Amino acid sequence: MDACFRHPGNHGRPRRVRAFRLRAPPHDSAHRRGLRVFPHRSHHPRHHPAMKLRPGFTLVELLVAIAVIAVLATITFLLGSRMIERANHVVDIGKMRNINSGILARACENNGIAYSRKEVGNSSYRAWDDSLSLCKVLEEYLPGEDAWLSPVSTGFQERNKNSYAWSRAA
Repeated sequence: MDACFRHPGNHGRPRRVRAFRLRAPPHDSAHRRGLRVFPHRSHHPRHHPAMKLRPGFTLVELLVAIAVIAVLATITFLLGSRMIERANHVVDIGKMRNINSGILARACENNGIAYSRKEVGNSSYRAWDDSLSLCKVLEEYLPGEDAWLSPVSTGFQERNKNSYAWSRAA
């Protein structure tokens, strides 16, 4: 805070002092009472180099920061796993729609019959490369080998490249 006061040594001109307090002239009552008034912040004992605190954090501040980070990490992990689950669900729905479209396209080409028991056999489950599998019958109507593989398939399903064809042929 800037302050002005007249001092006899300044020939009547105001003297500017940057301070948080004014320096009291010797005849001032503050000087007589023994109070020290500092003309500038750097001369205050609180700003003395020996009185400065070392930079750093207290233990409480560090513990609070770690707790906040742990809470944020937990929330992020939970939301991230939900988002991955929803994304896998959307991929599943898209792949099943592709399979349905392939079945309908084949049925349109074969007078309304998508496939017969003679073409796919009577097995509950067939691998991708089995000649009697629904995968092979619809291969030309579906995009790629992974059309039958869910993003959350088991190891057995991944080896056979088939996780959607579990139902028995009609």
